[in-house]
Amino acid sequence: LFNGPSGSYYNLSQGIFADTSMSGSLSLGFVNPGPYCAGDSMLIGYSLSGPACNPTILYAELSDSNGLFNPADTIGTNQHGSGAIWWAHIPENNPGGNGYRVRLRSDSPGYLSPINTLNVVIHPKPVANWGFIQTGNSVTFSDSSSGFTSLSWDFGDGNTSTSQNPVHNYAATGPWTVRLICSNGFCADTLTRVIGIVGINPEQTNGGFEVFPNPANNWVRVRSMDRNSLPEHIQIVSMDGKKVFESHNNRETELIIPTTEFPSGIYILKLNSNTGNGTFRISILH
Repeated sequence: LFNGPSGSYYNLSQGIFADTSMSGSLSLGFVNPGPYCAGDSMLIGYSLSGPACNPTILYAELSDSNGLFNPADTIGTNQHGSGAIWWAHIPENNPGGNGYRVRLRSDSPGYLSPINTLNVVIHPKPVANWGFIQTGNSVTFSDSSSGFTSLSWDFGDGNTSTSQNPVHNYAATGPWTVRLICSNGFCADTLTRVIGIVGINPEQTNGGFEVFPNPANNWVRVRSMDRNSLPEHIQIVSMDGKKVFESHNNRETELIIPTTEFPSGIYILKLNSNTGNGTFRISILH
């Protein structure tokens, strides 16, 4: 800024000549320094004073990562009179950095733009993306995300994985809501898709075992029809895919499973033994 004739000023960077005798003062009050993630909103506070004409539009501008406003990103606008604070929005594709600055600008030359700027820290946001290939009840998930350091899968049936490209076997027909969360330690992104699982026969084979009573109330008995068959792994899932029971390394040919806490409904019991596998549809009635 350079002083012109009495009561006026020149702003060479903006090419503005204004009569300061009728000008007001625009001050950037506060900006939370963050850190922020790309796509976040930030709260802007300001004050206006002096005789300049109202109303006026205020613009919040974000510099590049080197603190330069050439060009500047307009990240928010506010009609003066609607409040001295408002939310501005950081672009989703912001690459992040430690050298960003925020400033305010008015559309009225009667308000002198503030010289002060405030520093903010912005972290880039990872982008979650994935696909899948289904073969029967087996689904191979393929990750194609970017900008992450860790990820987590939720298969929608109570099972999860932190493998990048996991293979998951569903015990019942879908649809299943699958979610992938990617994180870079500061910011995260989530992509959710619904997949359908078809062609599963819940009473495919008994594997040399019997399950009774069915329907059941307070307990279900799993019994081997061969003294050499041991139910080494048993899992029970509800029809929405939630695992409600699991047991490993059973060394007896018969097992009683308490079902008092199971809500009434239809369940799938999957059994793996040293001699074969079985899948049963069971009903719990209270």
